[in-house]
Amino acid sequence: MSPSDSLSETQAKMGEYMDAKVRLGWLIDRKTCGVEIYRQGQPKEVLESPTTLSGEDILPGFVLDLRMTVGLITISNKRRCIAIINAMHRQIL
Repeated sequence: MSPSDSLSETQAKMGEYMDAKVRLGWLIDRKTCGVEIYRQGQPKEVLESPTTLSGEDILPGFVLDLRMTVGLITISNKRRCIAIINAMHRQIL
């Protein structure tokens, strides 16, 4: 994402992904260390400063260590990152 992207624009994009039937999406805000979890057919869940995120039933056994990820986002000078697990799942299978 570009540093000029706003949170509201990114949230709208997550809505588009959910409309496209993506099963799981994470919006990670490195500024606040907050995470919005988007799941198909459910309201978004908001977490404050989690240290890990689970791939749940989409990627069983997958765990994203946010302590490392947030540092990488900071190094690359990006404000927010979207991790779309559904796309990763298709590649793994």
